[in-house]
Amino acid sequence: MIPSQAEFEALLQRLREQQTESPIVDGKADLPLETEGDRAFFIRHVAALANSVEPSHLIIGVEDKTWDLIGLSEDSPLRDSDLTQRRMNQTLTNRVDPNISVRYRTYEVSDVVLGLIAIEGMRAPYIIAIEDQQYGGDRTRGEPSYVYRGAVYIRRGASSVIANRQSEVLEIIRKTQQQPDEFLESHNYTNIETEDFGRHQLSKRLVEVRWEVEEPWKKYYVKALSWVSFVLYPVYGVCEIGTFELGDKLANQRIWHGSEWYHLVPEEFLRMFSNPQATSQEFLGTWPQGAEEISRFIRIQPSGHIEIGCTHPLFLQERNGTRYFHFVSLIGYLWQMVYLSKAIYRDAGSHGKTAVLVNLVGTNKTRLTEFADGWPSPTTSPEYWVFTSPNQEVCYKPNIQIERRLSVADAPDDEIETMIREIARDLGTYYGQKLPRCFASSTGQFPAKNYMRERC
Repeated sequence: MIPSQAEFEALLQRLREQQTESPIVDGKADLPLETEGDRAFFIRHVAALANSVEPSHLIIGVEDKTWDLIGLSEDSPLRDSDLTQRRMNQTLTNRVDPNISVRYRTYEVSDVVLGLIAIEGMRAPYIIAIEDQQYGGDRTRGEPSYVYRGAVYIRRGASSVIANRQSEVLEIIRKTQQQPDEFLESHNYTNIETEDFGRHQLSKRLVEVRWEVEEPWKKYYVKALSWVSFVLYPVYGVCEIGTFELGDKLANQRIWHGSEWYHLVPEEFLRMFSNPQATSQEFLGTWPQGAEEISRFIRIQPSGHIEIGCTHPLFLQERNGTRYFHFVSLIGYLWQMVYLSKAIYRDAGSHGKTAVLVNLVGTNKTRLTEFADGWPSPTTSPEYWVFTSPNQEVCYKPNIQIERRLSVADAPDDEIETMIREIARDLGTYYGQKLPRCFASSTGQFPAKNYMRERC
């Protein structure tokens, strides 16, 4: 997460008093990105800090080792925070595996401007993934710099170096193997191979639609075998949500920036906020309200755990018995729920890294349907079956879980969209799709207008 001005000044003061760098904080007088050597130098230090598996920072505009303030020059491109962040992430793309993004901003301290790169290595170990054996060359200032394919960089003391001991790599892996989250364990979200995955007291109340065989225009409801749930929870930092206060704010649309937060939220979810079951332990909204059999729910706990479950309209069993997850609706709901969660976290002052889990329960022998423009869909396009065999584009896994981590409260729109597209791609892969068909085949755009008209 990006420190506030006060947090940044406190961090800087502590480092200046210690007169040294640390495994999670580095300082540079300048960090140009003009030459391949400059970019290799940047990649090496980011990869090393990311492999510390803790929130780490690289401060620009301070004297190495002494932390004396130099500041960014008047003509330094690093003064433009948005442009610099884009250039940095472009430099990292396809050169580090798994992909990593950084956050960047500037601060003014004692009449000088300093830059800060925030790095969170949630998917360590990070490995240099360049195409050639090495990448780099002469730097704008200082000695030439290179990174090497397959190298794992770590912080050894105050230096960024290649790990050359098995114990160093094992230590990275050990740090990433945190204890399972208590909410995930108690609500059966830790093992997708079990029959109990995603099943708990609340989700067992979900029902799905079935059709009469002899009277196909009639439908009835049975206990759900398949549904979608989104689970979001803070990974770093303390989150304290007042459930009674939140319930009042949601019901009266007074959370975050007035009514801005809810303009993308489906109407059926808004109805759940009007009369929630709020206790000190959790906020709970269901639809239909107060019914034993429900088609959707939202649960929010003081710890910041948000769970959203839904059958209709994200899942449907056709009259012929074929079971489908609706791709466009699923991704649209996810997108909207991330924005709702963003409003909740910002209102609570929770700005740390957030885990976003997309769970599809009961996926064995299911298909995806409801695609964007340009894609034939199983339920609406006869030509789909002409080119697809019965065994193609069918998921044979019992359940699916896709995870991403993002500072949801502070994430700009483009970062949220990037995450959503990655999740859609991964979900499509489970069903044998090379491209996620929830985006238009010709433009790659999400059919937002059609989705909003049909679902809200």
